[in-house]
Amino acid sequence: MALPGFALAALLVLGSARRVAPLAVGLAAALAAGLLAAACGLPLFDRLFVVMDPAWADVLRARSVNLFPTLWPADAFAPIACRAAAAILAGGLAGDRPGGTPGGVRALFWGGTGVALAGLVLSLLFGDRVMSVLVTQLQPWRALWLLGVLGNAGLMLSVVGLWRGDAGARLTLAALVGAWATQPEPGLAVALAGLALGLAALSAAGRLRAVSPRVAAWALGAALVFAGSAALVGAAAVVALLLPLGRAWTAVGPWPYVLASGAVGSPLVAAAAALALAPGAGPARRSRRLALGAGVVLAAALAALVWDSRNDERRVVDARGGAAALDDALPPGPGGLLWIGDDSETWFLARRPAFFNAVQGAPGLFSRGLALEWADRARLLLGLGFARPSDVSLAAGSGQGDAVRLTPEAVTRFCADPRRPAGLVAPGSQLAAAPPGTEARLWSPPVPFRHLAEADGRLAWRTTDVFTVVACAASGAVLPAPSP
Repeated sequence: MALPGFALAALLVLGSARRVAPLAVGLAAALAAGLLAAACGLPLFDRLFVVMDPAWADVLRARSVNLFPTLWPADAFAPIACRAAAAILAGGLAGDRPGGTPGGVRALFWGGTGVALAGLVLSLLFGDRVMSVLVTQLQPWRALWLLGVLGNAGLMLSVVGLWRGDAGARLTLAALVGAWATQPEPGLAVALAGLALGLAALSAAGRLRAVSPRVAAWALGAALVFAGSAALVGAAAVVALLLPLGRAWTAVGPWPYVLASGAVGSPLVAAAAALALAPGAGPARRSRRLALGAGVVLAAALAALVWDSRNDERRVVDARGGAAALDDALPPGPGGLLWIGDDSETWFLARRPAFFNAVQGAPGLFSRGLALEWADRARLLLGLGFARPSDVSLAAGSGQGDAVRLTPEAVTRFCADPRRPAGLVAPGSQLAAAPPGTEARLWSPPVPFRHLAEADGRLAWRTTDVFTVVACAASGAVLPAPSP
């Protein structure tokens, strides 16, 4: 994550240096030294020319879609295009402000955009297509965080700068606003972002002077009306989705997630833009102070609201609530524990090694052996019905269907695994599924555990107030493997 920042800093230093040649030679020498180290097979650098084998790659493609841009959904590229357009336009407008420092501001916006897009291209070519182990592990696509920062900052600068320009600038603003408002339709959003950049280039070359101010005003008005309508509809949709879930989401209800969705952010951005675009040189000093004070109060209220957004279940897990009763139900001694639907409960609540969970697969990016072992356990649990496809592959979706039901045969096969799992924890009362040779108990958490489940295309809470704890090989006996 820090590497893109260093790259941008290097570009800024090169851009501001009086003598560029020595710095450029130094950077080129460092790059050449890295390539030489890779060619000589030095540790870490040697991964540059090592191609990831298909078995390893298949595990990562199933579990970590974000590593491979060709697997990203189309709507992932609309925000990239919109933020890149806003950052580029902001850099181009940097010199329009009297007394400004266009060189440094332009270098920041344009350099940051270049680093971000270069990281995406590197991931696409060498991490996705060639599948160099080192490039895949470096994840250069993460440089897009620069674009997230600069694009959002550049949007406001672009809105103000283009609004104060001529008819061509306002026509450019209409295209930019349209791009941001149509992000749910990625093809249209990308096209409008490209149109905004094209119009800006034509305007800078003086080829849009013939544009009628009336035409630009109508285009911008239509874009703003559409953007406002889209923001209101989007906010209403998010609130309508989350509010019925009630206070069970967090102690203060689902509002932290409403805020995180951006549903509230769009009206706030619109209000800030309206304030900045007020007629004249700007709002009066008193109005400015009132707006600033209101903004501080609102920001403080929102910060207090989302300061601790943990739900009751998360608080129990973090504080090990009910841990004594759970420890009594768990088998003594070492051995991995399978917590079906594990969301870190194995580690933080039971304090046992996790036999399998989704987070556990993350280190597979840096170790082929760990990746294949995780995939092998995933196949075992999928075959037993102890895991869902969505637990293993992000491409399978994130919704959870029916609750997992244990069977004596499946528990026997699981407990007979040579990796010697100590036991498993399953939601609900399922004592009848414990086969001979195992010991099953019920454990009730201090508060019911809830998770979102998708049913008939709608989200609903699934509540679990009791868990079945099955101890494999009670009294130290080893269960025989079932006959094929």
